Amino acid sequence: MTTKAFEPVDLIIQSWGELDRNGGRDLADYFTEAAVWDLGTTRFSSRREIRDAMTARAARGHRTTRHLVSNIEVLTRSDDRAVILSVLQLYGNDGEPPLAVPTPTAIGDSEDHLVRGDSGEWLIASRVFHAVFVDPDRFAPFAAPDGHRHG
Repeated sequence: MTTKAFEPVDLIIQSWGELDRNGGRDLADYFTEAAVWDLGTTRFSSRREIRDAMTARAARGHRTTRHLVSNIEVLTRSDDRAVILSVLQLYGNDGEPPLAVPTPTAIGDSEDHLVRGDSGEWLIASRVFHAVFVDPDRFAPFAAPDGHRHG
């Protein structure tokens, strides 16, 4: 995966699409080495932790998701930094498609802080999801170290 050609808004959309179309196998490549991804109930504090979470997610079997991104606002933008706020609507269920149409798993605000990497590519330094609506029985795309699904 290369993010060099992506502009900041494109990076946000592509990163969520990576989860939907590729199960997140390459998701960590969209983040800096020291990135923080905070889902409210689960927090990853490095590219390595994000990669490990995606490996654990895949090991549990197929998870079908669609992350719908809307209301995208570029709050700040400079040559090497950007802050983007968007509304994220998540649909997800375990299993292969086609699946019955579920209600949303979660809806909330996603705040992304982006920086330019050493090669000029945009990377996510911080992603924080602020849940507004959550289905507590289904908002569980990642396993915590205890093996239970959280966040």
